[in-house]
Amino acid sequence: MINKIMVSFFLTFFLVITLVESTNVGTWRGYVYTSGSLAADGIYVTAHVDNSSSASTTTIIGGAEYASTSPVGYYSLDVECTGSQVNFKVCGINTNIYESCTSGPHYNGTQPNFNLTVTKLSDGASCSYSCACSGGYCVHNYCSSGSTYCGDSYCDTGESCTADNSGCSSGYSCTNGCVASGVSGGVSSGGSSTGGETTKVIIIKGNANITVPSIAAGKMSNISITKTEDVAFRQFNISVVNAVSNIKIIIIKISNLPSSISKTIEGKVYHYIQITKENITDENIGKVYIKFAVSKSWLTDNGVTASDIRLYRWSNNIWNELTTTYLSEDSTEVFYQAESPGLSYFIIGSKPSAAPSAPIICTESWSCPDWSTIPCVDNYQTRTCTDASNCGTTINKPAESRSCVEEEIEKGIIANEVNWMFYTFSSLILILVALFILFFGKKIIPTLSEHFKRGKAEKKRGISGESFIVAGTVVMVTPSIFYILLGDFVSLLKHCDLPLSSVNIGNNVMISCIELRFDYVMTYFCLLFGSILIILGLIKKIREQKKI
Repeated sequence: MINKIMVSFFLTFFLVITLVESTNVGTWRGYVYTSGSLAADGIYVTAHVDNSSSASTTTIIGGAEYASTSPVGYYSLDVECTGSQVNFKVCGINTNIYESCTSGPHYNGTQPNFNLTVTKLSDGASCSYSCACSGGYCVHNYCSSGSTYCGDSYCDTGESCTADNSGCSSGYSCTNGCVASGVSGGVSSGGSSTGGETTKVIIIKGNANITVPSIAAGKMSNISITKTEDVAFRQFNISVVNAVSNIKIIIIKISNLPSSISKTIEGKVYHYIQITKENITDENIGKVYIKFAVSKSWLTDNGVTASDIRLYRWSNNIWNELTTTYLSEDSTEVFYQAESPGLSYFIIGSKPSAAPSAPIICTESWSCPDWSTIPCVDNYQTRTCTDASNCGTTINKPAESRSCVEEEIEKGIIANEVNWMFYTFSSLILILVALFILFFGKKIIPTLSEHFKRGKAEKKRGISGESFIVAGTVVMVTPSIFYILLGDFVSLLKHCDLPLSSVNIGNNVMISCIELRFDYVMTYFCLLFGSILIILGLIKKIREQKKI
């Protein structure tokens, strides 16, 4: 019965080891070469399991995860092997290297020698990243030597390409951007005229360039803007106080506000729009009436009613809501008109659902000690940040504490790694010693020598109770070694936020969380297994005493 219990616990032990080691993570390190040279910083390296189009892991050479002293072209990838095979791509170019996806290092010792080599693509080849192209540009997924590519069905700013006429609206052709067919110089007529001169509107994807020859004092120029994909303004009527000439106005839809504007509106944003002007000032502008359109699909997707749309203008460091009037609508768009006293940055968006809070006038100016100067105490760094503006707010306050759990790389090699094999082998050696005592204890424990005098009948009794007790004691010694070497497991495991992260156990010595969990399981297994051996030994000892 006792032997069956022992066999069961040995099977449980090896099952625990199997479960702990079930995290199948492989590591590849080496250098990347593009067209025969070491890859520069910013090159993307991706790993794909079972030839998946989606990357399992991505790293950027010279990125934040690498030390500033890392060698040129060095990369390191930890790949979770959810399949049987892994292949690698550099800037989307397949290296045609396929490896069995297994756990452990896939390089020679500490030398990063699993190198990847690709040749950059020529103009016209399909691409995902500019770094894949020998010309330096990936334009609409085609390699190019310039910022435009003729033949990609897009008519970009400054591009003249009849093959890309399909990228323009009906009635426009790709001649220095999309312009009205039959009009030279990339110009379409519109709006007012003075002395035979006509207001000119250059329609380019994403912006409208307006040139007004002149506007008389107290008069208004009415400028129509043909519907484009990205510019929501459709009509631009501007009156002036004094006569002006050669006015240039550029309307551009932008994806983000510039850094000089620290906040946006409280409602939902449809478009950010930048308007720049030449030869006219806000002081000389009487009124500007702006007609614009908002997509009905955007209103539906964002839960905004048509009556809540407003036009906002940036002035005096705040967003000013302009008087906005609903005009009409068609099957796809709703049309509005707003009145503005000048030109600058604008937002088309919804009014806030609740009364807006007072604008934040004070701009926070935080300064903090650099993390590199802060020592780690109990696996945490703590610093004090101060606001030079004394705003009394913490909207942009930097973090004042963080975990020290970071993988440190020195010249591309992880520094001060703790070899988990040491702990594994030391624990296995102790268990083997315990098994030796368990099965051969009668030959090494003097107090049991009297049993050998009783002949063959005594031998049939099997392993003695003393052997069980001694073996259990030896097994229970193992947790003490782990606690001496590693300290409090529970405290260390709290810092294992990511599966592949590491923990500083003191003196800048790092141990991975996978290894730490293994040692944690081993500790409690040894305590349990040793306790059971001691209990079995006591039971057997009592039985032996009764037979004597």
